[in-house]
Amino acid sequence: YRAANEVAFAAFEHRYLVRGGLSRTVEGSVRKRTVIVEFPDYASALACYEAPASQAARALRQQVVDGLRVAEVDFVICEGPD
Repeated sequence: YRAANEVAFAAFEHRYLVRGGLSRTVEGSVRKRTVIVEFPDYASALACYEAPASQAARALRQQVVDGLRVAEVDFVICEGPD
């Protein structure tokens, strides 16, 4: 599914700000891996998520193999500080 994500994002101007790496949760809870992707604007991020390639990647993430979902994902689109 990661390769499918790359295909989906390739059509949109994006930049990875965080992609895994060392982290420590000091309050609350988060998933094991965090990825933050920056797009030129909110509309571009929504368009990327709604694009057919993104929805194909989503279908791969939601597959169940050996009784477990391939990936548990919280996908949040939010406007930046500008």
